[in-house]
Amino acid sequence: MSNTLQNDLMQDNNDRDLRVYELRTQGFTYDQISKELGFSGPSGAWKAYQRVRESLIFESAEEIRILELFRLDSLQYRIWQDALNGHIPSVNCILKLMERRAKLLGLDKLETGNSNQWNFHTSDIDAEVQRIITIMNEREDEFMARRESEVRAEMRAQFEVERKLEKELSQKRSSQDTKAALLALINEKKEKTE
Repeated sequence: MSNTLQNDLMQDNNDRDLRVYELRTQGFTYDQISKELGFSGPSGAWKAYQRVRESLIFESAEEIRILELFRLDSLQYRIWQDALNGHIPSVNCILKLMERRAKLLGLDKLETGNSNQWNFHTSDIDAEVQRIITIMNEREDEFMARRESEVRAEMRAQFEVERKLEKELSQKRSSQDTKAALLALINEKKEKTE
């Protein structure tokens, strides 16, 4: 197979995987996705989704916060002089940028007085950790329930296919048995007449 053809096939698979990811984030089930994109079953769509998820690099909240602060600084820099010259829309924009920056940095939440003191209690931290563990367990349970449902649906579909094949095979055997019986009768009559 030529490199060009291999590259084209790989690109088609990548495009299809990306479409799976897009549909899944829109709320489609794996069963719906598999029908939409021509997979043999939901597990094929699930595997494609996992391939895309594994290839994505998610930024940390801190990286995103730094990027947002940089954007705010860039915007503020561009309109700062207009605001200083009394351009009211620019002044209002600067104030909104400053509010957003304060929220991102948590400046509004800092207490007056000793702002470097942390007031965490171990029971609060333990409760928060337990809450997070509970959420993670619930999400895992939800995922497993969905996955189990999808697997059962696949198994039912496979069972239906097998039943149809068995029925067709049984009909074929019955037809062959009937044909053989008729040939035997014809041969018997032939032998009797001879």
